[in-house]
Amino acid sequence: MTVHPATNGTRRLWPSLVAVTVLLVVAAALLSLACWQWGRAAEKEHLLARQAARGQQQPLDWAQLRALGADVADRPVRLSGSFRPDLHVALDNQMRNGVAGFHLYVVFQPEGSPDGVLVNVGWVPTDRDGGPAVPSAMPGAHDITGWAVYPSAFLTVGEPEFTRGLWRAGRIEPAVWAQRWGVSLVPWVVRLAPEVPGGYVRDWQAGAEMRMSPGRHRAYAFQWAALAVAWCVCWFYAWRKLGREIV
Repeated sequence: MTVHPATNGTRRLWPSLVAVTVLLVVAAALLSLACWQWGRAAEKEHLLARQAARGQQQPLDWAQLRALGADVADRPVRLSGSFRPDLHVALDNQMRNGVAGFHLYVVFQPEGSPDGVLVNVGWVPTDRDGGPAVPSAMPGAHDITGWAVYPSAFLTVGEPEFTRGLWRAGRIEPAVWAQRWGVSLVPWVVRLAPEVPGGYVRDWQAGAEMRMSPGRHRAYAFQWAALAVAWCVCWFYAWRKLGREIV
């Protein structure tokens, strides 16, 4: 605090440049976090709206999907081909109703295509406490339906591990597994429809892959904004307490 003489002969304490800078920097940081969370909420709402709109479209075949390039997310698909049960990977540490498990991805080879696609055939309870690592009832359908989605880019720690005869990963990266297996895979995956025979628990819901809903993002935005206001009020109160007139 800086001391300045007042006109009535008393002295007044004024906030120093450092104190004001701290006030502004912290307040700006908190408000930027609030704006970021609010923006994320808007992005999630847009994604949910796109899922709802595209979910009503007619399923696309392999040629139609490839013609769309990268714009395939959330589109219904209908593919003919065959699964390759020898090429599979588990998305590990997936909770469902409080039970640990994994999502099993199996390569599907569309007819007449050199490229394959990873298909999420459903959720399987964890096998780490016993039981078979690779489920025995692998899907064998020739015609499948589902939805094209891009794997989550959520950052995880640790490399894939091979345990009990099954590759397990914290996230699915088609390019990584294509290189490991020596096959060609498209960068998106298919979420298998529940009515397709075989596979495992598949009770997909819109936005199920989202780790946080738009409502939660907005709640966090409000919290950060409230913290910014609280910080400014506390700073002002501290300055008023220290900056009272000294006779």
